[in-house]
Amino acid sequence: MPRKRHCASDCVGGAAKLVEPPLEYKQKLARVTQVRKELKSHIQSLPDLSLLPNVTGGLAPLPSAGDLFSTD
Repeated sequence: MPRKRHCASDCVGGAAKLVEPPLEYKQKLARVTQVRKELKSHIQSLPDLSLLPNVTGGLAPLPSAGDLFSTD
């Protein structure tokens, strides 16, 4: 019966893989971090809509679909 491997040092290069993440992972993590910073900057530059004046305060409501298509 073959011996079961219980530690990473039994695998070829297993210990190194557990300690250092692959280069592809590091590149993806760097890209995600960059996109998060860009998104945060973009969100902070958006205007605060609650501070804008009310432009619809004096307008009458739109007619209903029934009012638009009635045959009266």
